[in-house]
Amino acid sequence: MSIGQVRSSFEEGVRVAFTVSFGANAWNAVCVVAGQNGISTVRAIDQIYRGTVATGSPLVPHFVSQHPSLWNFGNGWFPYMGRELPRCFYKPWGAYYLIPYLQELYDVEHHPEAHEKVKLTFAAALATAEGAVAPLSWMTARLQAGKAPFPTMEEAQGANRFGIMFQSSGAQMARQFLIWYTWMSTEQQSIDLTRYMGVDPTTIPGITVQSLMQAVPVTLASYLPERLKNHIQVNPIRDQNVYYTAFKQIVESQGIRGLGRGLMPKVIATTFLAGGFNYLCNERKKRLV
Repeated sequence: MSIGQVRSSFEEGVRVAFTVSFGANAWNAVCVVAGQNGISTVRAIDQIYRGTVATGSPLVPHFVSQHPSLWNFGNGWFPYMGRELPRCFYKPWGAYYLIPYLQELYDVEHHPEAHEKVKLTFAAALATAEGAVAPLSWMTARLQAGKAPFPTMEEAQGANRFGIMFQSSGAQMARQFLIWYTWMSTEQQSIDLTRYMGVDPTTIPGITVQSLMQAVPVTLASYLPERLKNHIQVNPIRDQNVYYTAFKQIVESQGIRGLGRGLMPKVIATTFLAGGFNYLCNERKKRLV
């Protein structure tokens, strides 16, 4: 892959990520607040809009208001975009170059069953890359929940405050693996269904329909690690069994239904992100024709 190709794929990724980031970040904030406070999506939207989600972040003072404002949904956008920038490289790179390379490597043309190996390898590669953006994901969730972006001394309890920001990396990587495996498993079916509905999947309306159909199974498959990740980031856990403790805390405070709090807004946020990625893939295919 040439330097020009790297630059081109990155620039495309940045443009699309910037376009979808506002909607995705806003709905992700609703997901975080609903899960953190154990409330419905409607109540979470109301709390964010009214400015009752407390925040003292010096990073986004002009985004956050103690009065009703749509700007309040922009809380956490800066670290969110910071998190998306490296993704703008490895997502298009994965779609444009890694998938074709794996298909050739596993000789999918003569061994159709090797598609499963391609999906597993691709999902594992992107999940591994996701570990690098853990601190920015941490900052995003905390700002959206109305907390300071970095763990306090009290939360750290003597541990390295920067090291704690990688505490949820395992859940974050598991989430990405499930996202990409499910995305590849549902891609062709969602395209076929979109065409069956009489919508061209290469147009913006078609990409939107396809992305929504993918967002539902993708979010359902990956929401448990997403929920645990958000809980750990907002409420750091000083325990050896981090994920078991997070699971137990959620169930004890909100019941088993608490594990699904924020699911609906996450589906909408995922639709934005899936739409951006599917758009990139469609543009790439058009240039190869």
